[in-house]
Amino acid sequence: MVTGAFESSGMATNLQEPRYRADDADGRLTSLTEEGLLEKRRHFDHPPRDEYVLTKSGRDFLPVLFAIAVWGAMIAAEAR
Repeated sequence: MVTGAFESSGMATNLQEPRYRADDADGRLTSLTEEGLLEKRRHFDHPPRDEYVLTKSGRDFLPVLFAIAVWGAMIAAEAR
């Protein structure tokens, strides 16, 4: 998702962590789309498949996201 597009159909079922539910992932995708960070596109009609791609705002936000990830990793390492 960070560098390209991905399909939403079945995405949550493919995640390794069982705590994720499809409704959670769909809600997050909807929120990110409403905030203008993602754009939803029809990828395939039969069966219907949508993909989400980063908008310009989403791409502009990547350095912030990466900085938060680095900060989180540093905090986690200090806690060990």
